[in-house]
Amino acid sequence: MLSAQASGVASADPLRDRDRAQGALLRVAQDLVALTKPGIVAFCAGETASGLWLAHRALSWTSTAAVLLGTSLAVAAANALNMVVERDTDRLMPRTRQRPLPAGRLRPRAGVLLSVVCGATGLALLAAVVSPLTALLAGAALASYVLVYTPLKRVSPHALLVGAVPGAMPALIGFTAGNDGLGAAGLALFALMVCWQLPHFVAIALYRHAEYARAGIRALPLVIGLDGARRYALLTTALLLPLTGAVGYFGGLGGLSWALLLLGSAGLLGRGLGCLGAQGGPRGARAFFGATLIYLPVLWVGLALHAVRP
Repeated sequence: MLSAQASGVASADPLRDRDRAQGALLRVAQDLVALTKPGIVAFCAGETASGLWLAHRALSWTSTAAVLLGTSLAVAAANALNMVVERDTDRLMPRTRQRPLPAGRLRPRAGVLLSVVCGATGLALLAAVVSPLTALLAGAALASYVLVYTPLKRVSPHALLVGAVPGAMPALIGFTAGNDGLGAAGLALFALMVCWQLPHFVAIALYRHAEYARAGIRALPLVIGLDGARRYALLTTALLLPLTGAVGYFGGLGGLSWALLLLGSAGLLGRGLGCLGAQGGPRGARAFFGATLIYLPVLWVGLALHAVRP
């Protein structure tokens, strides 16, 4: 009798019911944001800005905002749909099993709906405010990431190279928006971003290869071995140096900007040589992974200086 009365009082408390409803809505909103992988979206926004800076052509605030927002929404759409497709694989790895879909906090259709809304809005914004070419590039990146890269991860280690193409597309979108079309400098920056992703993701696979093995992902270290993957990471890191030279040459970079880019590429190679030796192990791979993240702000600062020079 007492418990029934207590239950009746609790259910009749409008403030408590409101707080519960607000808390539930907040958790759903947080999970929806998590589906977009906001860290990757932020990285791609910076990558888009780097393309704009390299183009060195002032855009209106409206066009600049449209480029950044439209590209970010397309990236968010790709990430959400990737989460839907990989939800079963994510259940098998400790670092991903608490994501909203494998943990059961959201249903797959929520991810699909979010992807459709973000993708349609982003592509429409790019087409209407920036240019049809930027929308085409963003659409191609979205489709190739979800339809080619995502399923290929369980089949071939070459998925790494395939996935690097849509991953580098924001830089080309930004340059295209600021240049009114493709150009040698934009393609050089695109190639640089493709090449940067290869050692970056190999580093992750080196210290998480056991997780990838349990999930059935054909990561490079599982196919060619740990030593082979380390050599691959060092080789692709070394390729950043000539590609940096190409960006500087075709982009007409000033001495300080070019020096920063070369310093970043040389520094990353030096860090790789120090961390990816046979004795480096998972700790060395993780340290090199951190260095690949530091490389990006150096690149962006160099290109930002190029954009603000007289």
